[in-house]
Amino acid sequence: MAEIPKKYKNTIQRMYDRDKGLRNAQLAYERHARLIYKLPSPLDKLDWVFPVITTAPYDALRGATRALSNLEHDLEINPVSVLGSLEEGTSDSSKSARERANEWEKTLKWCFGKAKKRRLTSQSDIVWSSVLYHEVIGQIINLPTQAKAGGLSGSRKKAVFRLGDYALKLSDPKTVHVDYSDYMPERMVGVTQKSAQELVDFWGDAAKAIAKKIEKNPEHAGEIYVEFDCVDYDERFVWASQGNTEEAAIESAGIVLFGPAPWLKIGNTNEQVPFLPWIAVAGGTNIDPLREYQRKPLLYGVWRAEKWAASNILSTILMSQAVAEANAPTNVIRGLGAENIEFDYTEPGTKVVLPNQYLTYERVRRAGLDDALKEAVANFEDQIRRSTVAEILVTGAPMGGVEAYAGYNLQIQQAIASLGDFKEVDEAFMERVYEQILLIAHYTGQDIVGPNEKYTIRSEDINPEAIHLDVTFKVDVPTDRLQRANTAIMLAKPIDQGGLGYSPIRAMRYLGETDPEGAIKENKLYQLDMADMRGRLKRIEMEASGEIEQMAAQMAQQMITQMMQQQQQAAGPQEVPPEGGGPGQTEIPGRPPGIEGVGGQGYNTAEGGESPLTASPNATFEGQMGQTRGGGETII
Repeated sequence: MAEIPKKYKNTIQRMYDRDKGLRNAQLAYERHARLIYKLPSPLDKLDWVFPVITTAPYDALRGATRALSNLEHDLEINPVSVLGSLEEGTSDSSKSARERANEWEKTLKWCFGKAKKRRLTSQSDIVWSSVLYHEVIGQIINLPTQAKAGGLSGSRKKAVFRLGDYALKLSDPKTVHVDYSDYMPERMVGVTQKSAQELVDFWGDAAKAIAKKIEKNPEHAGEIYVEFDCVDYDERFVWASQGNTEEAAIESAGIVLFGPAPWLKIGNTNEQVPFLPWIAVAGGTNIDPLREYQRKPLLYGVWRAEKWAASNILSTILMSQAVAEANAPTNVIRGLGAENIEFDYTEPGTKVVLPNQYLTYERVRRAGLDDALKEAVANFEDQIRRSTVAEILVTGAPMGGVEAYAGYNLQIQQAIASLGDFKEVDEAFMERVYEQILLIAHYTGQDIVGPNEKYTIRSEDINPEAIHLDVTFKVDVPTDRLQRANTAIMLAKPIDQGGLGYSPIRAMRYLGETDPEGAIKENKLYQLDMADMRGRLKRIEMEASGEIEQMAAQMAQQMITQMMQQQQQAAGPQEVPPEGGGPGQTEIPGRPPGIEGVGGQGYNTAEGGESPLTASPNATFEGQMGQTRGGGETII
């Protein structure tokens, strides 16, 4: 059995001792969330006690989780992050840079959306972890890398890759030790309980020593081991020790399963990538030196002040007293022979018949619930609500009775704003998720594939030193959305019309639109489509009304007139002496001088033109020359 290096043993022992208080606090928060409570002695030993556990802590956690997990998150990538995919010298303020950043945003959100479908509770789990522990820890699993390491093949591999190349695995913060520095998480140790058979199935040949034990004794397959997965910026080391608890496993001998070696290498080198395979984000404060007081989860005040315990005890006493006294006597009969009087309780309101005058009957009034206890229970319930979330997030009912619609939305906004420290943790965790997807793609040389080729992020285009992105959980309240839209319209108005002259792109970003360039492009295409549609409709209307035929006839007439004018211009000017056929015409011997304005194909009857007689009765040889073609005198 291999010896575990002393430095790793010392590391996990130091982390375990440091986090004892934090683990106790996390277990207390977990008991609140799971509604696990045991009455103190001797109350729990009394036969008449009816245990009552208030659900206020769970209701608060559920309300906070529901409020934040329903928020759509916006991803915004700074254009400086995408300059490696553009021509050299491109400015980060250029249109092409902004459009490429929008394409990257769509690609990354597409990948997260596919990963989210693997386990639909992923976003709510992130929020639940932040409000319950004030810490979120998880891992991005790169499936192409995982497939190379084994465990994925055949139809199962096809089914896995149908949902993309990435998966998000969230961890219980109680099972991970993290060394946080002023810079970042420095090292992490995951502590997981697994059976011997689970270790053999996952690690294969690396767990030969455990497999041999199972061969000798098949019952050993169910023995519990604790797996320690230690990773820092230099290397990863994994070992397993037999034991039912972390403390016992630390002290026992271990079996090396992996390393020490890089968890992921840069190309063909033996150098580890410059980031951890874990994502860890913790809220609270760093001023307090003790871990259990640094985290300020939703139930911190409820746990420290024991409000839940007090509420449970008082509620138990109040209800137990009522139950215990439910069968107390309410009918009293005094006098001789009273012991012989019986009551029939099979029917309500049965009358009592006293056989003689020496018997008297009295009805005892029940005291009801103790007012002081009721007030105390209500007081602690109210304290729990005040120290957790607003009642409106739990029940959905407006505070203070019926409110106007705008007032109700304002209450929702204020209630969600009170969860700002947990919202900040969720946003930071999602930022690390997207950042790590980009880093894994860059160092493994695997492109990030989006909906189509256009939205594919090439690994060589990613600059690890220039990744800058932000995630915002957007509170989308209808009246707030309307107010923002009205404000954006006013901002976009020209200055001479009372606005600030904002560009449409800046106004859209104010509204929360992450792809304003794409929205403008869509609007242009929409306008073109609408213009084409209006043209088609106009044409249909004109065809139905016969307007097109009329326009065609008019256009034909215009063309004939234009042709006649062109022919006249081509024939040149014809001048006629004053005593001839008219001014401006040239007389040719033996030919009629002609009539001004009559000529060309428009008056050529052989080509379908009009007869010259329609223009003038003298439009004949005889009328023009004043004699017959033989030279004789014309007879009028």
